[in-house]
Amino acid sequence: MAKVLPTKKTERAGVNEFRALLESAGHIVQEIDGGNDYGEDCYLSFTEHGERAGDIVAVQVKSGGAYRSGVGYRIPCRDHVEDWTRSRIPVIGVVYDPELKKLFWVNMTEYLLEQLNRGKRPKSIPVGESESGGGCCFWGAAS
Repeated sequence: MAKVLPTKKTERAGVNEFRALLESAGHIVQEIDGGNDYGEDCYLSFTEHGERAGDIVAVQVKSGGAYRSGVGYRIPCRDHVEDWTRSRIPVIGVVYDPELKKLFWVNMTEYLLEQLNRGKRPKSIPVGESESGGGCCFWGAAS
C-alpha cells in the first residue's frame, strides 16, 4: 500500500488555512492540482463589495517549522526564480506557522526582481513576522 507522508498533513494545513482566511473575507481562491504544481499552489482573485476587483496573484504556500529561520521564515527558490520573475501576474509566498496559527507573506516577484537587479541570485526568500520585517505582513489564521 502507498504511504501518506506525514509532511502531507502539514503542507495541506497551510493551504487550508490560507484558503479559509481569504475565502472568509470574500475573495476567490482557486487551488492548482498537485500534478500541475510547479511553484504555485493557487491563484487568489480579490473582490471588493462582493464583486471581482480584477486583481489576481499566484500564491506559493509553505507550511511548518522547516521554513522558520533565525529571523522570520524563508521560502526556498530552488529552480523557480525565472518562473516567479517572468510571471505576468505577481507571485506571493505564504508561510503558515502551525504553532502560532498564523500566515506570513511576502511579494516574491518584487523581492527577486530587486535582488536580480543588484546582481544577486538568492537561494531563498525571507518572510518577515511583522510589517517592519522587510515589507511583509502577517494574517491571523482563520481557526
